Amino acid sequence: MKSFPMDQITDKSALCVRGLSKRYDNHQVIRDLNMTVPEGCIYGLLGPSGCGKTTLLNCIMGNIHYDTGSIYMSCKKQSQLGFMPQDVALIESLSIFEMFSYYGRMFGMSTNKIEARAEELKALLQLPPLESRNGCLSGGEQRRVSFAVALLHDPEFLILDEPTVGLDPLLSQSIWLYLVKLTTKTKKTIILTTHYIEEARHAHMVGLMRGGSILAEAPPMNLMSSHNCSTLEQTFLIFSQADEQSHKLPDETVNQEPSLKLRSPIAKQTSFSFSRFKAQLLKNTLYVTREVPLLLILFLMPIMQCTFQNVAVGHDPTQLPIAVVNHDHYDCAPHHHSHHTCDWDTPISCRFLSHLQRTTDTLHIVDKHNLLEAERDLKRNNVWGLLYFAPNFTQAIAARYVNASVLNTPDDVFDIGAVNIRLDMSNHVVANIMRMDLSSTLIDFLKELFHECNWPDTVVQLPMRIEEPIYGSRRPIFTHFQSPAILVAFDFYLPLLFTTGFLLHEKVSGVLERTMTVGLTPLELILAHLVLQVIITNLQTGLMHFIFYVLFENPFVCSVWLPFLLSFWQGMSGMCLGFFMTAVSNSHVMAMMGGTGIFFFVTFTSGVLWPLEGIHSSMREVIWWSPLALSTEAMRGITARNWPITHPHIYKAFMAITGWTAVFLIATYVVIKYRGFHYKK
Repeated sequence: MKSFPMDQITDKSALCVRGLSKRYDNHQVIRDLNMTVPEGCIYGLLGPSGCGKTTLLNCIMGNIHYDTGSIYMSCKKQSQLGFMPQDVALIESLSIFEMFSYYGRMFGMSTNKIEARAEELKALLQLPPLESRNGCLSGGEQRRVSFAVALLHDPEFLILDEPTVGLDPLLSQSIWLYLVKLTTKTKKTIILTTHYIEEARHAHMVGLMRGGSILAEAPPMNLMSSHNCSTLEQTFLIFSQADEQSHKLPDETVNQEPSLKLRSPIAKQTSFSFSRFKAQLLKNTLYVTREVPLLLILFLMPIMQCTFQNVAVGHDPTQLPIAVVNHDHYDCAPHHHSHHTCDWDTPISCRFLSHLQRTTDTLHIVDKHNLLEAERDLKRNNVWGLLYFAPNFTQAIAARYVNASVLNTPDDVFDIGAVNIRLDMSNHVVANIMRMDLSSTLIDFLKELFHECNWPDTVVQLPMRIEEPIYGSRRPIFTHFQSPAILVAFDFYLPLLFTTGFLLHEKVSGVLERTMTVGLTPLELILAHLVLQVIITNLQTGLMHFIFYVLFENPFVCSVWLPFLLSFWQGMSGMCLGFFMTAVSNSHVMAMMGGTGIFFFVTFTSGVLWPLEGIHSSMREVIWWSPLALSTEAMRGITARNWPITHPHIYKAFMAITGWTAVFLIATYVVIKYRGFHYKK
């Protein structure tokens, strides 16, 4: 690299970079870079897109770690630094003044000082009215607002990443003139990146960057005159050609392990600041309350999901067609009325079918003339099953129960006097419900018949007495089993969805990186989001509990506070997983795919779809360590059995949630320590 004397500007350096290297995976972004920025000057960092300019700035500001080298800066505090990212990094739902207030509070500025500075910058940069929403501004207006945010606290050192990209030439010219004025009158130091090479003539010093290295740095006129060029672009071309033709040694850092320590020349904020926390909380609240689609998602989604689950899932099917072939009596129409006498002249098959239609909504009888037709419909799935009554069915029943004892009844009488049932067993739920309804209805019918004839109904009773259940009802409803699991899954997934979507939006738009650069600590970020999330989670939990246990009357035999606490605690674990997803994701697509995978995993492993006791034996012990398994069983135990918090299933669930929350937070801390909340494009 060719160096030039800099004593003609100043003897003191504001920034000194030596031997800097940075790589992503197998791609060397910065290689052995040296750079010196004098105090009180504009340093134009020139180079094509992708040459490493933005990565270099992030290393300087401490947003990402660098592998080798050293960086010295004259300013040591984040409050001395002003940063304008390449993206405007503005919150569209906030007004210009609200953006000023947010960043002003970050730097501890008073309200009066923020107002005065806002009016000064409005006049200086010809900003729109301060009450204008950022989302309603043009691209040029947004860039001027972003520039004003960087100037708001009057920093000593400005880092501007492509501040003039996409701007009108006149506006670009006015920005350059203002920057020159800043350095002349206030001796501020400015580093400015651009790929518009010719506009950098205004800079006191330029650095020509290509392929992750500085090819040369000097005052622009010196560079042009020393190479007999009339433009900076011609000069850059000469250096680029020489760099392309030069013989380069193999990269010495290729096999070097990247540093896991986030090294920064600027001291990062570590102490908690209530002013920054309050600013972050207020900004988050304004954003959420003004984004109507987001509010609809936050509160209509749980309402719709819980309602649809209770309406559409878990109820017994009704009006299932079942074919009936009655060779005992071909026309039961005259007999399809209620009988209350011991009349054996009326076909028993007709009386049973009448009883079946009267007592259950599950089945719908479809009369068929012969077995061939009924079996054809069964194979075509036109019906779910068939009932067949053999000829002389009534006489066989009479012979079995009236005319002879069971011991003296021939076998063929048993065969003729049996209701033959054939079902489509491909659907587990439908088949078992039909089988249960048919068997229980037949037993009830025979008991009713024997009662009318004053016979002991113990003849048709099984040698088993089913007492009143300890928990639940005699005929359990699958919705009652599934609802607590669905509730816990929503408690976990909705905060995960909101946290990931909200923070990732700020990360991708550059707002999060800019906020962290000005001094917001991870603790302040998490606590501010936690307060807002607590409010949202409580409202969502209250809505879901109301729908499940008040509106649809799922079993709830306990006090309110324990299931509500379990739901809230589960929501906090989902929020912490959202922090981790935000830290590791660089796009909404990546986060969406990860979140979807997690949701399906916890759904299949938490007992939502089926009892965990039915899982394969090889996974039975491991599956209880999934994030929602214990809490799902605990919610069922609390709401349906009134188990206290001292019950092993309950306190173990709280311990499991706490453990997973700690795991998510530790993983997030490791990722932030390694790479920060930096958005890698």
